[in-house]
Amino acid sequence: MTFARKATMAVAAAGLVIGAAGAAQADGGAVWGRTVGGCGEASGNYQWFKTGMAGGYPIYKTQWTLKTKDNCSDGKSVELRVSYRYWKDGAWREDHMDRQKNPVLKATGTGKDVKDVTIWVCLKGDDKTCAAVH
Repeated sequence: MTFARKATMAVAAAGLVIGAAGAAQADGGAVWGRTVGGCGEASGNYQWFKTGMAGGYPIYKTQWTLKTKDNCSDGKSVELRVSYRYWKDGAWREDHMDRQKNPVLKATGTGKDVKDVTIWVCLKGDDKTCAAVH
């Protein structure tokens, strides 16, 4: 995978693959997404910085500040989730938006030694509503 900025939308679950070019240079900016059905949305800023190489691929530090908004009165709250690959013990590992493995992404945070990051906005308890924030 080349690490130029890429947006990839899939029919079943939209996703944003985020990469960057250039060491120690921040890339990114404003992001926005709406749940399937439009009852929730998220907006804010997302940045990534190339920090080195691992297993033949660039690795990144990420940082984000996002806000969620509930657009419906259906009793379901809006949450953020994340999927990504991370480098650990000499191998690439995958973490995805399975609620058991990675339940909720905090509205403000950072990631380290990651690639192929996708941030999702979902209605709590309804995985079919998840859509990418890009």
